[in-house]
Amino acid sequence: MLSARHDEGPNLGQRRIFISTSGLVPKIGRFTKAGHKFRLAISLNTTTDEVRNRIMPINRKYPICSQRSTHSLMKL
Repeated sequence: MLSARHDEGPNLGQRRIFISTSGLVPKIGRFTKAGHKFRLAISLNTTTDEVRNRIMPINRKYPICSQRSTHSLMKL
């Protein structure tokens, strides 16, 4: 992440960079508390846990309802 901001690299502003996650709730909390200005995108890929369990096994550990709880940590 930080190499994209380096003076000898593309030198992009933090707000122009999106970090995508499948929804690892503890990592989202840690990322948010670190105070980064990078934008965070959570890949839900579906609206129900039933379908998401099939296509994204991580959903069994961090279901959609736990993803919603992370929104209170994030500045939207």
